[in-house]
Amino acid sequence: MFSSLMHVAFYTEHFDEMMDFYTNKLGLPVKVLTRFSSYRDSSDRPAMQKAALENPDRIFNAYIELAPGQFIELFPERKGQVRHEAPDGSEFGYAHFALT
Repeated sequence: MFSSLMHVAFYTEHFDEMMDFYTNKLGLPVKVLTRFSSYRDSSDRPAMQKAALENPDRIFNAYIELAPGQFIELFPERKGQVRHEAPDGSEFGYAHFALT
């Protein structure tokens, strides 16, 4: 049985503005900020490893805490993403949600 919603995730072309809104305007804490450098040794994820080698300081995602154990997950836009044209993860906007 599920006990709560853990997070909702969004891809955004306005990552910096969304981070500013949630953290500076609403005062919510960033609990996790992942950079591609964390995937440098991930040979089982070659695309992530390649991105880590090309631009290690680039942000992969951020978890902003809304309430204990509940988050908004933000992903900066990826090359080739479109606006809600295909339900396959290649579009901007809502990505997924997770339950605990």
